[in-house]
Amino acid sequence: PSAGQGLMRGLEVHDGSVDLRLDIAYDPWTGKEVKYALAARLGNGSFSHKKFPYPMRELGGMVEITGQRLSVSGVKGRMGRAEFRVLDGSIALSPHMGFQIAVFAEKLELDETLRSALSRDFQVQWDLFKPKGAVDLVLTIMRDDGENQRTRVQARVACHKCSIAYAHFPLPVSDIMGSIEITSEDMRFSDMKGKSKSAAIKMADAIIKYETGAPFDLKFEAEDLALDADLRAALPAGFRDTWDAFSPSGPVDLEWQISRARGADVAQRAAVEFKSCSASYRKFPFPIQNIRGRATFEGGKATLHSLTGWHEKTPLKADGSVTFAGGRAQVALEIAAQDMPLTADIAQMLPAAYQDTWQTLKPRGPVDLTMKVSLDGASRAVLCTGDVHFKGCSFVCGLPARDAKGNGSFRVDVAERGAARVRGSVWFSEVRFSEKESRAGRKLTDLHAKFREDADAFYIDDLEARAFNGSIAGWAYIMDLSNLDNTVYSAKFSLRDMELERLVKDGDLSPKSLTGVLQAETKFEGKGAVGKDLAGSGKIEVRKGQLGELPLMLGLLNVFHLAPIGAPAFHSANVEYQLEGEKVLVTRIDLIGQTLSLYGKGDVNKETGEINFRFVPELEVGPKLPVV
Repeated sequence: PSAGQGLMRGLEVHDGSVDLRLDIAYDPWTGKEVKYALAARLGNGSFSHKKFPYPMRELGGMVEITGQRLSVSGVKGRMGRAEFRVLDGSIALSPHMGFQIAVFAEKLELDETLRSALSRDFQVQWDLFKPKGAVDLVLTIMRDDGENQRTRVQARVACHKCSIAYAHFPLPVSDIMGSIEITSEDMRFSDMKGKSKSAAIKMADAIIKYETGAPFDLKFEAEDLALDADLRAALPAGFRDTWDAFSPSGPVDLEWQISRARGADVAQRAAVEFKSCSASYRKFPFPIQNIRGRATFEGGKATLHSLTGWHEKTPLKADGSVTFAGGRAQVALEIAAQDMPLTADIAQMLPAAYQDTWQTLKPRGPVDLTMKVSLDGASRAVLCTGDVHFKGCSFVCGLPARDAKGNGSFRVDVAERGAARVRGSVWFSEVRFSEKESRAGRKLTDLHAKFREDADAFYIDDLEARAFNGSIAGWAYIMDLSNLDNTVYSAKFSLRDMELERLVKDGDLSPKSLTGVLQAETKFEGKGAVGKDLAGSGKIEVRKGQLGELPLMLGLLNVFHLAPIGAPAFHSANVEYQLEGEKVLVTRIDLIGQTLSLYGKGDVNKETGEINFRFVPELEVGPKLPVV
């Protein structure tokens, strides 16, 4: 009857047969139909529906139409290798009455035949997810009540260990369980779970509309995901650049969000929770273990949120971001390290011009470091600022220095053309200078200085320190750092009110009996790495001193001149000298005593230790005893 034709419209029968029983009764008086009954037993037929053109084979069961109602019972068949059945029920066949028929298929294969039976909009989503495996499917054909209502198809899919390779998610996911509701307008995901290798994967409930440019938001969560080569290869290019900069490994928890605003491109965002991982940043020479914390990745930008880790026994912390664009990095990092050892490897972090300087200074020992680094990959400009706490360090600055304790700050500014500007200051509560580890050395306290570098010249300004109950002040500079053979350097130092006795004792010098108050000034300059062209001048004064034990003859002279027995040979000294290469030219040396004074000059060979002095003695005039 016409009322049932709407239901059958779109049905395409391919082959098979039916057993029919048709009962029609008419009122003999009016000629009107009073009974209509059609029963059809399906016999191994096959058909499809234009709304879902998947061939259904080996069809069997009963379909009955009685008056304005259709009923179905025991209808079943096959869809591919999957069995299906039409869920029993009855449908009113009045002209504007809606209807609904549901088909249940068990273990339906996700293959090309099924893909071809889907709408074009759904095929687009199919190609994005690339599903494989088998599902349980409830397919519903329906029409709402009312005139001009169209027939629609709706499906509910239950996944049983399926797999996908979603275009916007870097990991293939297998053993998927969950459900998907498919309509002509959208897809709705719920309770989706699976795994990727050993990682547990979960997909948050979501809706994807077929409309072109429609917004959507998908989120995948992975637990105990391994950071391995397969994951790196699956990442988008911007994420791979970040990966290569840090070389990570170990397990993480991952949140991967894929979203699109209306009319915009697809955006991807990842959040990683590190769980005892390891990494090695190519701008930081130490491998880092036991990394914990959170990092987010979006649009080629990696943001670190209070990451902590260890390098051997050194705890580290990092915050900031690294952005990659066009193969170049934009860096803004804050790094903190506690008890970090100063090793030769740190030179790798420095510009090439400073690496030789680092090797010359040979700094060693533990420090606490806080540092901010910014890098403009396009212009290659670098700005690095930080603070250092020295905790018993050593370095070489003329003489080996050790036990350095104090604080420092620095600023390194590398301009676009690669020229570096360095600024900073340092303060040591104490530091010892000694040629041999076995000696206590000369201790300086409260040492502070400023340093800077401009145009390949390094300056030490406002250097001041306390030593031997006196003070030191001075400055120095070194030019042409990039070529050590042509390096030019100059320095000037002043020593005030130093106790000679403590200088001799702390420096392990001889003789031990020297005492006095020392004043000195020196200025020198030179060229080359080893200082063969060294030149300079200086002067030394000692007052209120005891500068030598009296030999017999000087003792007699003291007696003759009424000087006290046991008085020192000299109580004051003046020395003026010049530096010429390997020699120290003493242009004036005055050794002044109560009995005898010596005035002379000479030279000292620094390389051989040879001393050559010429003195003119002078007896002091005073009251004398008669000698018999």
